[in-house]
Amino acid sequence: MNEKQKNKATKKEYKSPQQKLLHFFNKSRDKWKEKCRTTKYNLKLRQNKIRYLEKIRTEMKETIAELENELEQMKKKEMEHNKESEQVKKIPYPRAESGYSQF
Repeated sequence: MNEKQKNKATKKEYKSPQQKLLHFFNKSRDKWKEKCRTTKYNLKLRQNKIRYLEKIRTEMKETIAELENELEQMKKKEMEHNKESEQVKKIPYPRAESGYSQF
């Protein structure tokens, strides 16, 4: 390959005036940069939202676990209370059989 063919292969020749090309390339670069900035900003927003939602999720799980423990304790207390009330019901009430009333 000779020198001219190398230059043609590596260097692109444009037919438009350089001022127009310069303006076009600058505008293209600016659009690309703006698109990149916007995408980065949106990505950052989404990452923050994900982090927030994960935090809320773990807090909710902890709250749910606490409430389930509290519910379990309340059920145990209720069962104990029911057992006590059943035992109280089984105790015979003294009757006035001896001929006098309690009142």
